[in-house]
Amino acid sequence: MKKTSKILGGLLTFIMVICAALFFNYKEVSAAAKTSVEFINVATGANTNKKYKGDAILIEYKNKYFLVDTGYGFAYGASNDPLTKRLNSLVANGKYLSGIIITHSHKDHYGALSKILNNKVVRKGSVKNGGTTIYYNNIYVDDELNSALTKAKNKGITIQAVKKGSICNAYTGNTNTYATARENNGLYVYGAAWELKGKDAYNVNETSMVVQLKSDKLKAIFLSDLQIRGLNEMKNKYKNNIMSIDYDICKVGHHGLRTMNTTTDGVKSEINNYYKIFNAEHYIFTTYKSMAESSKYEERHSYLKKELSKIGKTYYSSSNDLQVFKK
Repeated sequence: MKKTSKILGGLLTFIMVICAALFFNYKEVSAAAKTSVEFINVATGANTNKKYKGDAILIEYKNKYFLVDTGYGFAYGASNDPLTKRLNSLVANGKYLSGIIITHSHKDHYGALSKILNNKVVRKGSVKNGGTTIYYNNIYVDDELNSALTKAKNKGITIQAVKKGSICNAYTGNTNTYATARENNGLYVYGAAWELKGKDAYNVNETSMVVQLKSDKLKAIFLSDLQIRGLNEMKNKYKNNIMSIDYDICKVGHHGLRTMNTTTDGVKSEINNYYKIFNAEHYIFTTYKSMAESSKYEERHSYLKKELSKIGKTYYSSSNDLQVFKK
């Protein structure tokens, strides 16, 4: 009996050791494989007459953090600012930004950059050596963005232009061939495909870079301020890379599809183009805070929500709550 008890006890101990090893190994693998996308509400500020809008998207990929755009930055630094709080929480947990991606030269996408450079969430060096790399679109850089990039460079932070028609893996800092980006996971930044035809808002929007996240767990595409013409150029240039993928998330272009075409038929045509071109489970749009601005988008958003619900898709606004997608 004693011998049997010892055998059973030893067997039980062995099983417990194996289970513990498997559990802790599972936790380690899960942590290493964790991928998340957070849409941070930057439509906040003290002066409600301002156009508080823009994108600020925090991506965690393979234990590194990347910020896609920064919003206007009017409220950055305030105790109740969601972006400030989220970046400070990274610092408090010993984390930092490996990369900041500025999709194009409009202030609602880079406005907080200069202030973020004063935060410990950025580090000297580059993504390749434990520092921060700032990726930017060099087709057009206005004076304020140029000043922020110069400030970063003077602080020892790497700035890296993503040239027209090129693909950069923000995770490694390397420029990739189309085939490499197509066949492998990564956090890819696609250089503009639109040729700048003027410095007006419409043309600068169409030069927006596209960011694509591909992991085993989560696939997402972020279309910045692309509208139909710029989107078509991107589609033609990078067709085999960004098309024919079932995305979990599609960040819809330009704050919920604002275009120069204000007719109902034009709106419907554009919305249909987006969700037919990019098949996703969840669609996100970023909006304006002030009622005066958001009213311009009401018809577009209502139509998009209705059409997406018909095909079983979900639809979110980043101006309501922090939207987090995690796998």
